[in-house]
Amino acid sequence: MCILNCVVNPMLNLLGGGGNSGNQLIQIGGVFNSSAAVACYILMGALIADASKAKIADATPALMIALAIFVIAFIVILFTKIEEPEQAPVRVDLIKGAMSHSHFALGALAIFLYMGIEVGVPNAVQQMLTSEPYSIPAATVGMIVAVYWAMMLVGRFVGASIGSKVSARAMITTVSIATLALVIFGMYAPADVLVDFPGVDWGKLELIWQPVPLGIFSFLLVGLCTSVMWGAIFNMAVEGLGKYTAIASGIFMTMVFGCAVMMGIQGYVADLTDYMTSFWVIVFCAAYLLFYALIGSRVTKRSE
Repeated sequence: MCILNCVVNPMLNLLGGGGNSGNQLIQIGGVFNSSAAVACYILMGALIADASKAKIADATPALMIALAIFVIAFIVILFTKIEEPEQAPVRVDLIKGAMSHSHFALGALAIFLYMGIEVGVPNAVQQMLTSEPYSIPAATVGMIVAVYWAMMLVGRFVGASIGSKVSARAMITTVSIATLALVIFGMYAPADVLVDFPGVDWGKLELIWQPVPLGIFSFLLVGLCTSVMWGAIFNMAVEGLGKYTAIASGIFMTMVFGCAVMMGIQGYVADLTDYMTSFWVIVFCAAYLLFYALIGSRVTKRSE
């Protein structure tokens, strides 16, 4: 799956010819990605229902579907003719060539920090709601946090619909500012003001409503912002790389380990202070994305 993920973004960007059209195709790919993620929640919820009583055998139908998907993907790709640009042989020494493009090097760091936002926000919210003083049952919290990922689907659908008209730079600028506003507001919102937030019981396909503090509600809305970040950052980072695109895509994909590093840092800050204070890590990540959109993503040189 990591290999497929590594090649699908440059393939979509190539088919769109880069620029806004390339960004739009990446966002459309993200819509299918999120749709599959939501479908996975529904399918696994229907198969397993009560996770405390689940057996591996319960997931067998899902595993068979996964195998079928890989077979279908293989057949489709096998018969798809794509005129690929000339690529330099993939050698480790080409890393230096790719990293010599400042907009790509800064973009690799952007995706590293972006992962801290995408995964760090729902993880911290889940830990917070299951702890005191909230102490909401873990099963209920899981249903609430799952909506965060569903909102990413909504955001990617919107991103795909406007991708040909709105540049990746404009998208990242907008969602970075929105993320900063939502997170900072959430950190300082009054804890005694409660808002009913929707959750989904995927096993029963039922909607639930759980009162949560206004700040938590604000945090969960970040899912709408993270939805377009991945594709838009990639679109800007590989612009003008030419023969270095292949090796750059590989470097780009390795940067997803940023989720582990940034979640570790956020967890460490939470241990030293509290969960709410740890969201300054998210603020830092969002501020860097804003810098990248406005300044760091400017292409200073191009390769054939």
